[in-house]
Amino acid sequence: MRTKGILVNRQGQKYVPPRLVEGKTGWYLTYWVTDPNKGKLVQRKYYKIPGETPAARRRKAKELIRELSTYLHEGFTIEELPKKKKKKKQKILTLLEAIDLAVQIKRGETGERSRQAYSSFQRIFEMWAKQAGLQNIPIKTVARSDIYAFLDWLIKERKVSHKTRNNYKILINALMNTLQGRKIIKKNPASRIKNLRVKGSRHIPFTREQQKFFETYLKHNEPELFLYTRFIYYGFIRPAEICRMQVGHINLESRIILVRAGDAKNSRQLPVVINPQLYKIIESMNLGRYPLNYHIFGKKFVPCPTPEHRTRFSERHTEALKACNLYNGELTLYGWKHTGNIRAYEAGVDIYSLMSQNRHSNLQETENYLRGLGLRISKELKTKEW
Repeated sequence: MRTKGILVNRQGQKYVPPRLVEGKTGWYLTYWVTDPNKGKLVQRKYYKIPGETPAARRRKAKELIRELSTYLHEGFTIEELPKKKKKKKQKILTLLEAIDLAVQIKRGETGERSRQAYSSFQRIFEMWAKQAGLQNIPIKTVARSDIYAFLDWLIKERKVSHKTRNNYKILINALMNTLQGRKIIKKNPASRIKNLRVKGSRHIPFTREQQKFFETYLKHNEPELFLYTRFIYYGFIRPAEICRMQVGHINLESRIILVRAGDAKNSRQLPVVINPQLYKIIESMNLGRYPLNYHIFGKKFVPCPTPEHRTRFSERHTEALKACNLYNGELTLYGWKHTGNIRAYEAGVDIYSLMSQNRHSNLQETENYLRGLGLRISKELKTKEW
């Protein structure tokens, strides 16, 4: 304690006037004041010294010294004098608490489709964490090996595909980035984890014979499912997007269906053209008698305010395939989109129109997609001999 310069205020208490300290870790005012509870002088520091330049901070320090000196001389108690604010200790979150926080943040930043993905991820991740006994470990101790353990568990225990595993990796990486950005963790343990190689799409198009036979069966035995497949076949609309489609999204006058950003795979709101065949089908559905917020394919596949779970469509489609002896694990609902593209291309629809109807971001994406379906192949190679 500095004994030199001790003064006595009007209340008869000792104090040491404030002075400026230009320390390496920061500037502050230091002074000594009598603590009535301890009966002795205690040191206090004041750090709030504003100013953009050293000269400006020194000028402000002089003003604060005069002000503090007046307080001390008048006999203000220690509780009444300015105090250095103590930093609140940040609560150390557990793994599941941190993941829940990150999910809530991401759900507030993204569309409905992404919100569902994060909620689904959270349920699966909690299941793994509890099985592994890691649910209560501090989030700061989570290592890359733990993330790998989760991803390996998905494949071994949940039997997910490489593509699904890669999607989970993207989600956990995004959540950890969110925590890192808020300084809850220093490093993202999910960064720089490589994707697994993904095999080509298991969804194959229908041959003309399969298409004709299966369409006939659906018309007579599964009329609602048949209507559902027409939106995929003619509109190139993805099955999951149709599940969320409402009556108000269809404009027969303009002949477009608006796929909302929150429902679309690429999170962009874009229109789909209603071609003549799809126009007739929509007209026959008489959707004008339903409120605009009704799901076109709601519960039991009919227009209603409650959406049907997306898996029911694929389940009924699989059941229909089995009834026709067509089920092979490769003919799926998504196969109607591929089939529709092939038939449109064979009918002479230009690649720019196909790009627009598929809502691809560029022509190269459409080119790659069509080549993957066996289209846009050189005629020379098909006809020339060598």
